[in-house]
Amino acid sequence: MGTNREIRGLGNIPCETPENVRQLGDCIRGAQAKNLAVFPIGGASKCHIGHVPKRPGIGIQTHELKQCIEYPARDMTITVQSGMTIQQLRELLRAEKQFLPVDLPFPDRSTVGGAIATNFFGLRRLGYGTLRDYVIGISAMNDEGVEIKGGGRVVKNVAGYDLMKLFIGSYGTLAFITQVTFKVVPLPEDRQALLISVAAAELPKIMEAIRQSATRPLAVDLFNQTALMNVVKDSSLATKPILNEQSIKMQNGSNSLWTLLVLFEGNREAVAWQTEQIQSECKQIVPSFYLIEPGDWQKLDERLADAPLYPEDSLLIKISILPGDVPDFCQRMQELFPLCGIRSHILNGIVYLQWFASELRNSAVNQSIFEKLQAILQEKKGTFQILQYPGAMLSDGGSLQVDSHNPGSALLPIWGIASPDRVAERTMMRKIKDKLDTRSVYNPGRFVDGI
Repeated sequence: MGTNREIRGLGNIPCETPENVRQLGDCIRGAQAKNLAVFPIGGASKCHIGHVPKRPGIGIQTHELKQCIEYPARDMTITVQSGMTIQQLRELLRAEKQFLPVDLPFPDRSTVGGAIATNFFGLRRLGYGTLRDYVIGISAMNDEGVEIKGGGRVVKNVAGYDLMKLFIGSYGTLAFITQVTFKVVPLPEDRQALLISVAAAELPKIMEAIRQSATRPLAVDLFNQTALMNVVKDSSLATKPILNEQSIKMQNGSNSLWTLLVLFEGNREAVAWQTEQIQSECKQIVPSFYLIEPGDWQKLDERLADAPLYPEDSLLIKISILPGDVPDFCQRMQELFPLCGIRSHILNGIVYLQWFASELRNSAVNQSIFEKLQAILQEKKGTFQILQYPGAMLSDGGSLQVDSHNPGSALLPIWGIASPDRVAERTMMRKIKDKLDTRSVYNPGRFVDGI
């Protein structure tokens, strides 16, 4: 046994740290023989997501499984072990002027295996997609400690079932990921990000202009002022005139101002043309744009990736709705909850709502949040997932409660509420779990419907 690590709801659990895949198989078989659950642990940056596990067990840390197995740079693929951090992977790829175009929070802590298990993505999803678009091969350990494989190490691999896609976003409930092969892309030659300040009334117009634009932005993110200030605070951008003006309006009680961040990447000529073109197309709606300088962008880029999970004691809810409904939904959230941070990958239909700990001390506010949110999501036919919550909201029974001081208060569905037309999906997920993890060894109870 190695060090202990904390699993929310279980406290500190004993952990093992295998040095190779053979030792990992021994750890899994040993746990299974003792009827212990297995909790895969990479950088522990996302261990708080999901339900509290149904039974105790051991953690298996992956930080010794960090080798680069193969990197044929000319083929633009790379195979690495699951314990390699995202930062280490980036450095390997950067040496060959390549990168994996998925923004992940806390890259110095986040591991390849954890990123695959949670399928996190950031602002570049619009232009590049998610990890599901870049994983071409996976190796994993099943509940018997036997290695299984899906996909391969070449891009044009169409043999067999696309088994690997099941593991992406499964939150470590189906198998223990040991190795991943990615396809990668060339580093862009240049980039330019713009900030556009938009009044609420003009938001639908500017979004339609961007949709109809001749340009192809890699990212279009929407922020209310609370969310934007959370991202830029303690950076040089916080002192820029555009943000100073917005901060003053925010202090004066204005909640009708939004900010769009538009990002272009590629060769210099294409980036320069698109930057000029988007301003030309939108100048009748918004008269001014702020071009972020390269020195400011690097730090902002990092903060944008980390922001969804920062600070760690906040309540963070991820919403999925139709992209066309996002402007109206965000404005209604702003009116109902003026202190809430709102950020959206607006053309993907993803919205993040964030309340900080100081705003969650009033249980009446908490009750109001979920009652009003559920009513609007029913109307919009949207779904939600609670990605993060203060520890005080966790009840003794392992459920989330609206009021941590009242054991009888309403329980919160971390993975949202299944509408009648989606019950079949969850039934299928249960069947997949039963087939691939027959003994319910991996993260039991953590996923949707207690899978």
